[in-house]
Amino acid sequence: GAGGGRGEEEEEETEETAIIDAALAALNKLTAVAAPTTTTTTTTTTTNLDRLAQRHGSVATIVTSLRGHEDDRRIQTHGLALLRRLVEGYPACADGCARCGGVAAVGRAMESHPTAAGTVQTDGVGLFRRLAGTVPRRVELGLAGAVELTVRAMTTTMTPCGAADRDMQFEAAAALHNLSIDSERNGDRVGAAGGIAALLKAVKRGFEDDDERLVDVCCRTLHRVSYVGTNKARIRREDPTDLLYSVAKRYPKSCGRTAKGVLKNV
Repeated sequence: GAGGGRGEEEEEETEETAIIDAALAALNKLTAVAAPTTTTTTTTTTTNLDRLAQRHGSVATIVTSLRGHEDDRRIQTHGLALLRRLVEGYPACADGCARCGGVAAVGRAMESHPTAAGTVQTDGVGLFRRLAGTVPRRVELGLAGAVELTVRAMTTTMTPCGAADRDMQFEAAAALHNLSIDSERNGDRVGAAGGIAALLKAVKRGFEDDDERLVDVCCRTLHRVSYVGTNKARIRREDPTDLLYSVAKRYPKSCGRTAKGVLKNV
């Protein structure tokens, strides 16, 4: 009857959600398996990830499922993990992702699931880092709120001290670095969103843990954004002189140049 129609539709909706979630979860499992490395032969092994990347429309399908189920945390988790794997491995997938509205979809996923640290947030930041490869894409990412979302992800994962958390700090700093390349507007967004304080906090933490990789990426990012006029006062306000000189002293070859460069710029 006419009355029962709506209920049936809702039933289908949840069934559809379950199917999409299961499919994405299965694809994640299938593509997580690395190809067997053979040293004796020179034949290249095609992985499941290769197969998925080469399949026409696979990126668009994943982005569509993200956009159609923003509130479903499992779909967002599985979808972003899969998308990140594709975008990191294949430049064509990064282009495809940007073309079919992937930038906005990633931003919305991070906005809708702020507490999903280690999954949605880390993969989202990792995607921003990889998608920021061209000037037009950096503009689009900037407009989609990528800078603010990355700074937020960086500051909300500051408290625990696990290795996964440090990976998140690294990914976020690297994303901010890439977003700010040849983009004064995004550089200013980093400062306006509280990114300077977040980066310096990560430098301090990396320094205390002797994590040179984290210190290095944060110093490179700070150096990049220190050329933006509005950020000079923001950096001075944080009074980073002692910290950055200590960094330069301990790591003269890697971070020393950029740490001193920040101080010189401000």
